[in-house]
Amino acid sequence: MYRTNRAYRVLVQYLKAEKAEYHTYQLKEEKPLRIVIRNLHPSTPLSLIKEELEVRLYEVRQVTNVLHKINKNPLPLFFVDLEPTLKSNEIFKMSSLLHCKIKIEEPYKPKTISQCFNCQQYGHTRTYCGYQPRCVRCGADHQSTACPNPRDTPPKCAHCSQNHPANYKGCTIYKELQRRKKSSTPSNRLQNNFNIQTTNVQSSHPPVRTFPNHHSPQTQTYAQATSNTPDFVAPPPSTDTQPPDLSKILTNFLGEFKNVINPLISLLTKRFKVLAPPDPTYWPSSARKNPDILDIFVSNLPNTLFHSTKNLLDLNSDHSSILLTLNTSPSVKESNKLFNKFTDHVKFHELVNSKIKLNTKLKSPNDIDLAVLNLTNIIQTAAWSATNTIPAPPSAISLPEYIRNKIVEKRRARALYQRTRLPSHKLNYNQLANSLKKLLSEFKSNIWHNHLIKLTPSDGSLWRETKHILRYKSPNLSIKKSDGSLAASDIEKAELFKDHLANTFQPHADIIDVENMNQVETFINTPLPVSPCQVIYTQ
Repeated sequence: MYRTNRAYRVLVQYLKAEKAEYHTYQLKEEKPLRIVIRNLHPSTPLSLIKEELEVRLYEVRQVTNVLHKINKNPLPLFFVDLEPTLKSNEIFKMSSLLHCKIKIEEPYKPKTISQCFNCQQYGHTRTYCGYQPRCVRCGADHQSTACPNPRDTPPKCAHCSQNHPANYKGCTIYKELQRRKKSSTPSNRLQNNFNIQTTNVQSSHPPVRTFPNHHSPQTQTYAQATSNTPDFVAPPPSTDTQPPDLSKILTNFLGEFKNVINPLISLLTKRFKVLAPPDPTYWPSSARKNPDILDIFVSNLPNTLFHSTKNLLDLNSDHSSILLTLNTSPSVKESNKLFNKFTDHVKFHELVNSKIKLNTKLKSPNDIDLAVLNLTNIIQTAAWSATNTIPAPPSAISLPEYIRNKIVEKRRARALYQRTRLPSHKLNYNQLANSLKKLLSEFKSNIWHNHLIKLTPSDGSLWRETKHILRYKSPNLSIKKSDGSLAASDIEKAELFKDHLANTFQPHADIIDVENMNQVETFINTPLPVSPCQVIYTQ
């Protein structure tokens, strides 16, 4: 590897010294690993992203913010170039950065052909170009920035000599190269093992020669393949028969199986939706296995239909059934809880203790099922008896279908704008939010109008509503200041509390006592007393 890189640099220096015309490419070992960070706000400083990644031991070359193609506004996308190290490949496992949930991906491969800004040729870049410069406007042999022609001079292409710049995407040369690139690009669809010859584009290289036997020829260099030498003669077949390698056959089979199954899985996940229930559907009889969700729905439902899945706890086997409900409008969520804030837990425990029986026979499966059913009935009846059923307040009215549909549209638009941060999506979200506010205000006004029409003095409803509206409200009392005036507004009260707290929490003025500090320092600086010598008494 070291020799290869050194030879590359020596060869490039020799070509530059000889002033030869050439173009090359960047070494693979020197290419940075470019990644894309999504869902970071465009206002995030680039230096902060670089410092955070360096703290996580990543070697960062540069960080750039992606701009919109048309309006040049910053997008929530960042390009990060990392040094090609083993640590850099671990960055795709990162899911959070700067306290934000992010998504790290590889950048999309460009569909266009790269063009050199120096010689205007295709297939390489200006950094690794050694050809003579050509102007992008007039096609002459000089740099584009040093073109002597005025701006109103008609351009001339350096490729086809037509009246357009050399970087024009409608150039016939560029279209032909782009067509060849598309035709040579392998398809993502499944292909069989047969060799199919394509006649869309004629290659400039000589066709591959076929051989009468089934043995492959020796490897030829590019110069040998393009030279006018006679056909290559294949070596005689070997007579040594070797046993087949089972591990190699198994590896090839697994590779072909993955190539077949992976497109099918991606096709299912892209075109279909997987609807799973909230609770497990498989209840194993073995203690070594755990309950899991094995029963799901795979459907291609449109976004206009709303769905909900729930488990049916009818244990006919080790799998429980699933109920899928489809509706054209969002369903109203119903609470199935046995307990709420009005449940008397003491009463619930007393009812369960009074009705439960512990001397139950559990010798057969029927006895166990009956005991479970009785325990469930005891718990449910005790919970229902201990919970006070208070009717819902008048304000808790279910919204009509058109308002619920509008709420769903607004939430989808908000989620789309939070992902993309595009101005068009923000405009759509604001329009839906404003229309929803108008619909809610009209709906509330209609409810209040219908409520006022139903009020009559005969049953006392008119008097009760009037009393509720005209009930006494405690006034907002003023606070007396130090100068005797009153603070009535919220700002004046806040300023008064600020002054009071500032005067209350003041540092002590007499916290430093010189005499005590001198006494402490004297005690600290005094050496420790020496222990007395041991006296030994003898008789």
